Amino acid sequence: ISSLHQKNVFVLAPQVLRNSMEKTSVLNIGKTTDSFFFKDLNPSSSEIETAKMHAKAADVLLVCSYNSWKNPLQEALIQSLLGLGKPVILFVTRDPLDALLFPKANMIFNTYSPTAPSIQAACDYLEEHTKGMPSRFFSLTLPLSLVQLQIEVNIYKMGHC
Repeated sequence: ISSLHQKNVFVLAPQVLRNSMEKTSVLNIGKTTDSFFFKDLNPSSSEIETAKMHAKAADVLLVCSYNSWKNPLQEALIQSLLGLGKPVILFVTRDPLDALLFPKANMIFNTYSPTAPSIQAACDYLEEHTKGMPSRFFSLTLPLSLVQLQIEVNIYKMGHC
């Protein structure tokens, strides 16, 4: 995943995260950034189809999970997006168990929190450290990694709240 500022990015998240995300730069991370917020933690079939339509038009997908491990339709939606063959950046905004469900994501950020400062810290790191970076599979976790992947990076010093 090279510089996101050169890509068309699609951001997907449950509605419960909208307020926090609007207080961050994540909704402006790409050359163009399209976003879609599904109403409940388990998206409806029409929301799933809408999300897939938006995802197909993007270069990179930035997906926020929120307790997917106990919301099977949310998990199914994210799995279907992973199957599109596009680079997927996953922000795990609550329980870190979600990271275990989606090992095919190109990047995984465990924020442990749905708050704007936590999302912004992950976004800042992502923007700074993907400039010119080739696509790789790695996990970034705030503050420590629970998923055993190729690269672990600790950004706790950047301001985990």
